[in-house]
Amino acid sequence: MDDYAIDFCHRQELLQVDELQLKNAIELVLSQEGVSHAEVRVAFVNDDCIHQANRQFLGHDQPTDVLSFPDNQQAGPLGGDIMVSTETAIRQSNHYGWSAQHELLLYIIHGVLHLIGYEDLDDDARKIMRDREIHYLKSLGIEALYDPEESSRHSL
Repeated sequence: MDDYAIDFCHRQELLQVDELQLKNAIELVLSQEGVSHAEVRVAFVNDDCIHQANRQFLGHDQPTDVLSFPDNQQAGPLGGDIMVSTETAIRQSNHYGWSAQHELLLYIIHGVLHLIGYEDLDDDARKIMRDREIHYLKSLGIEALYDPEESSRHSL
């Protein structure tokens, strides 16, 4: 039986978050990727907060959609933190023509894939990650309304 500890922290007031939907998505990705034990913490923030974290931890002086911080422990459950900007989700959802909830769901899936070890630093790795994102969105009954070949889809 899978054992997942998933915690949410709200540091924004722009978007009402469907925690149950997001928890189910995290569990789906973990389960289908063969992860049986995980501790995942998700913080919902605004652009200013994620901009500061992006600058501090990655040296990128701009806001972004999602940041993932895997725990660096060798033993024990998979773990890590995911930070998502609801402000970016609202803005990008308008651009892509779907709900902010679906955009946020994409960020969560993307973040969990990073925690598991997927990367998107080159074209081949990015294609694999996009394919996984689309797979999980479809598994949740959501059609991806973006071009999976678009290299700038995530600004990590």
